[in-house]
Amino acid sequence: MDAGTLSVGKIFGQDRRYVVPLFQRPYVWTREDQLEALWEDVRTVAERLLSGQATRPHFLGAVVLDQQRNPTGRVETRLVIDGQQRLTTIQILLEAFADVARDAGLERLHLALVRLTRNEDPLIDDVEEGFKVWPTNLDRDVFRAVMEAKSPDEVRARLQLRITRKRKETGVPIADAFTFFHDAVTEWLGADKTGIDGRSDTLYKSIKDYLRLVVIDLGVEDD
Repeated sequence: MDAGTLSVGKIFGQDRRYVVPLFQRPYVWTREDQLEALWEDVRTVAERLLSGQATRPHFLGAVVLDQQRNPTGRVETRLVIDGQQRLTTIQILLEAFADVARDAGLERLHLALVRLTRNEDPLIDDVEEGFKVWPTNLDRDVFRAVMEAKSPDEVRARLQLRITRKRKETGVPIADAFTFFHDAVTEWLGADKTGIDGRSDTLYKSIKDYLRLVVIDLGVEDD
């Protein structure tokens, strides 16, 4: 067993799959209970960095992983025993940020963000192996739609989800998390029209380097 504190960049910066077992519950985080607080933490770190203030890492809690034996040629895999809500949420945030960066013409940043959400092993044959995180059965269709679509509107169209003027959320947690982060990132980057490059790079650094998790990595012989 290995245990240590790792940044988001370290966790997702290598070709590896984090697979949520079938016995885990579906994704349940909501805007009011978890997402707004997480975004506030990310935004606070980014704004401290922008202003040149001393900034400490922000800890998101712990995850427990179980190493799996993989056939030769397959992407290294961990089962997510605990912490799947955190890992899935970070992937949704990164994907939303990547889409906003692409639409803003920030191609290098878009590619850097995609590197944190996709495995790039050239021997990958299965599309599912390309995703860093792969959720439990009930969430796979909506997660894939979020990761492959280009905008919240396209996600809703793919999944045939509807919103109204009174209710922007659809009740599908992964889709609603993507919409929330897409809107939040867009608004924050646009707060200073003269400095989107600096703001976007700072937000990327805040997520990649300053968001950290305690990772408990069980070996194949650990119970």
